Amino acid sequence: MNDPPDQRALDDIETGMPTSSTKRRTARATASEIEASLSLLSDARSILTPEKDAQKWAELSMDLGRLYSRRKVGITSENIELAIDCYNEALTVFEWKQHPAEWIECHSMLGKAYLDLSDGWDERLKKISLLHYKSALALLTKECSPTLWHTIHVELSAFFLKYATFSGNKDDAALSDEYYQMALDVDKDKQPDLYEWMKKLHDLYSELFEVQLEKGRAIEDDKVRFGGTDGQR
Repeated sequence: MNDPPDQRALDDIETGMPTSSTKRRTARATASEIEASLSLLSDARSILTPEKDAQKWAELSMDLGRLYSRRKVGITSENIELAIDCYNEALTVFEWKQHPAEWIECHSMLGKAYLDLSDGWDERLKKISLLHYKSALALLTKECSPTLWHTIHVELSAFFLKYATFSGNKDDAALSDEYYQMALDVDKDKQPDLYEWMKKLHDLYSELFEVQLEKGRAIEDDKVRFGGTDGQR
């Protein structure tokens, strides 16, 4: 069976990310590979407690979070919530002064997790996602980690684009454009691949949100057709 359009779009977004080989392998893993890895890492983390080796336990928590965020089995929202739990557990060990790189990564992944969990209307999830992204950017500089810095900005552009697409908020649309311009503030001669990926990533998010919006409208139309609702949110 083919993946639904929104899942294919998510796969495209994750697989093409210019990131470490470990994360890329996770993004390209099959459903069975992800399930096998989840089982192995869960067992390992249950044995290796924070008291025995806090840093290794936190690293396993981050790896589990990445796997749950890419899990193809089960309900997507539940898998994202499991990923969120794992990232938050990792943050109990990775404090910003002692482990700034891991702290930044956890918050950036939490920002994206809440972005993925949001329906484009929920203001609570919007505030939480934005808080995590801003926490990551508080320690992150463009010079030290350009790929992650630009990726977070294109995700922030997608974040506001999602709310603009679903709720029609003009302020969100303006912020989406503002973050998109920052994401594209790349020297095209020195970093052509990064520049092209930022454009592609933004386009993929745009396509994903359009698909999700159309699916939502179709569901509402069906409810109206069969008398389940008056069609008003």
